[in-house]
Order: sequence, then C-alpha cells, then structure tokens
Amino acid sequence: MKKIIFTISIYLGLFGIAVHSQAAVKVFDGTTDLASYKSAVYSVQVQQNEEPFQNSFVVGYVNDYTGIANVGTLSRMNHFTTFEFDGQIKVEITLLTGNITTAKILPDVDFEGNPFYTNKEIRDGKLYLTIPKNNEKLYVEINGNLNEPLYLFADNFSPTYSGDNVFEAPTSFNGAVTAGKNTVVFRSGKIYNITQTSGGTPNKWTIPDAVDIVNFELGAIVIGSLGDNSSRTKPLTLNGPGIIWGAGDVVSGTSGIPYNA
Repeated sequence: MKKIIFTISIYLGLFGIAVHSQAAVKVFDGTTDLASYKSAVYSVQVQQNEEPFQNSFVVGYVNDYTGIANVGTLSRMNHFTTFEFDGQIKVEITLLTGNITTAKILPDVDFEGNPFYTNKEIRDGKLYLTIPKNNEKLYVEINGNLNEPLYLFADNFSPTYSGDNVFEAPTSFNGAVTAGKNTVVFRSGKIYNITQTSGGTPNKWTIPDAVDIVNFELGAIVIGSLGDNSSRTKPLTLNGPGIIWGAGDVVSGTSGIPYNA
C-alpha cells in the first residue's frame, strides 16, 4: 500500500458519498462502495476549536507478507484513515474490541526536534492526541499489537478539479484517457481497479505523456500500480490524499522524471 501525498474531495450525495466539512477540517465518513472495507477494530474522530467531533472513516484490510527477513508468512490487518485540515487537530481513537491501555506513536519528533504530535493521553479506554500541523503521517500501535497497526494521514487541503480538460476515471480502468484531457481524477468514495497490463506488469497503468496531473480525492481507493513512460519529458503531478494499494506501488519510468508526490 502506498500513500500518495499526492496528497484528496467532493460532495457527491448522488452516489452515497459523504464528505463533510466543518470549520477548517474535511473528513470522509464512508459510503456503500467502501462499506466492506470498514475497520472492525478502530474508529477515529477528529475535532477542531471545540466543535463536535467528526467521524473519519477507517479502512481495514488484510496485508500478507511472505519471507521477509526470514520471518516466514505474517498475516495482519492494516487500518488507516485520512483527513484534511488547517491549523491543528485533536484526534480520538477508539478500540472497538476493548479498552486502550498502551499506545506507541511514531515518529515522535522531526530532525529539528519539533513534535509530530502532542497531548497524548489515554482516558476512559480511548487514546487522544493533538496533531499540531497538517501533512503528517503517523503510525499508531495499540496495546502492543503489531498485527493491527493504525495509520493516520493528516493532510493539507488539496485542489478539486473540474472542467473540459478533466477525465474522470471509471472504476474499472483500462488506462485509456480521452484525447484532450490532461487531468485524470479518481473521485471520492469509490474503489478503482486498474485493469491495464503495461510492460508485462498486470494491473499497472502507464500514465500517457499527455496527462499532466493525476488527482486522488479524499476517500478514493485505487488498486494497482502507476508508472510513467520512459519518453516523458515534462513533470507529472500526483496529488490528493487518496490511497493506492494492491498489485503495486507508484513507480517511475526510465526517464527519471520525478513525481510531485
């Protein structure tokens, strides 16, 4: 699973999507498309300026590793949630299967000694912490359980794209982009499967040279991998707090053109 910061939002009630904005925070609280991915272990709520807490949808999925460092096979659940905000934000984490007694949060400080989180507190079986600024990624280990990590992706606000130059990716995406479209958007609250086989790699989308921006909105999940052409001679921007996971990762073509991600 690769988180792109890339860093994602839209209000599409027509599709059962619920993206809520209150004060300077935006959360995705789940849709029928993602219901089967809802975590049965954690719930997360966020709060700013003493406003009511808002639910931030937590995805849970099985992650299987084989033969890493001679460990053999390890099966575990990964859980993650994404939210966008300005300023600082308070986070409440609930363990749905019992009480929280211990919590490890990483990283704790940056290379200048600035904290990635403050005000860590366990109260009434729940974990509370404050994230002082956006664009942070935190690993949370509850009750010493390495098999059920929770990842908090605390993002800055990202742009929303619309217009004649925008191509809205279909949920089963074979990589074809309509001529004249230079921006590809994976919309909020949908699960996308990349079906293109590129360079012998299944489920890999080779992004056409004509595409300049790929945007992953808040609550979008893209299963597969992305790459550029070796012929690309201009920058490629990937942005939005959506999630890429599954058959691969974001990979660069031989041209070495960097991603703004």
